[in-house]
Amino acid sequence: MINEIRVEKNMNPLDILVVSFVLAYDGTPISSTRIRSGEINKEGKAI
Repeated sequence: MINEIRVEKNMNPLDILVVSFVLAYDGTPISSTRIRSGEINKEGKAI
């Protein structure tokens, strides 16, 4: 929908990329919140 609005305004459409989650050791997604809280490291391993 955003690209339709952009085209109407004579703007170039944006590329849309879908990025899969990277899972941590416990099968849940790695997130910056979990890393900052000390639950996991950047590789998704338990700390």
